[in-house]
Amino acid sequence: MVFLDSTYKTNKYKAPLAIFSGVAGNGNNVIVGMVLINGETYETYKWLLKTFFQLHGNKKPLLFITDRDRGIIKAISDYESTVHLLCQWHYKRNLFRHFRKFKTQNNSEFKRLISLPDVEHQTKFVEEVESLTEFLEKEEKKIKDLKEKEKSGLKYLLMMMKFILAFR
Repeated sequence: MVFLDSTYKTNKYKAPLAIFSGVAGNGNNVIVGMVLINGETYETYKWLLKTFFQLHGNKKPLLFITDRDRGIIKAISDYESTVHLLCQWHYKRNLFRHFRKFKTQNNSEFKRLISLPDVEHQTKFVEEVESLTEFLEKEEKKIKDLKEKEKSGLKYLLMMMKFILAFR
């Protein structure tokens, strides 16, 4: 599992800084690579991933966790064996930003979705994911009145829940 994030022009060169990080065996975060890039485009991230993989013996992670940058997502999608998921901070921010109607209609389930990344006990986490997946599958059938972003977000959440269950 690799986390990839880019700062946006926060250095004296006004260039994005791409940081690859992961989690060491002892649970600590570890930076496994960083580079100043000339832009946040598909072409830049395509080059970045190719170079990163070459530097790591062409080993590709099974999972990339990033923000929703279109360039990153497209570049990661070039590697069929690698899955892309949204990081927990962006996950929570986007739930609040794009699911207002869902939150109003399903407040208790919304609270469970928001708190999902904070569940620490594995058995409880799996139970919550199974329950929320069942709920989201039912909701998916009733999404006619949701905005397009809410529809795609709900489908993304459902895909993410199924992915989590597949790898438990």
